[in-house]
Amino acid sequence: MKPMKILLADDHAIVRHLITHSIVELGLPSPHETADGAETLNRIQKAAQEERPYDLVFLDWNMDGLDGFEVLTACRANPKLANMAIVMLTAESEQHMVLKAIKAGATSYITKPFTAKRIQQTLIEMGAWKKDHPHDI
Repeated sequence: MKPMKILLADDHAIVRHLITHSIVELGLPSPHETADGAETLNRIQKAAQEERPYDLVFLDWNMDGLDGFEVLTACRANPKLANMAIVMLTAESEQHMVLKAIKAGATSYITKPFTAKRIQQTLIEMGAWKKDHPHDI
């Protein structure tokens, strides 16, 4: 699998640890981590301004500051971030919530609790998605 620059945004340290472990197990570099929405959006925007955008963001829906949905909509409003894969992570499994995220531009959606296998499957899917959506910065 081609290396990806990944940001992992979740307010729970144990979730970040589990996802990081799944990422590293596939031979990918450890992701950058954030714990609140404002910090997450700041890191995403800064990386794009420096022309080193993230390839993939795992984004928790329920975080302090800005929530993940607000971060998602802000990212999708920025043309420089159009080709960044965003995977929403949430306990919100109701169909209308999933549809809301997908309509707003989420690339994929994972409900909690999840397995390491599900994270790895998503990483593989996002790697394939990235081949079709290279950075255009």
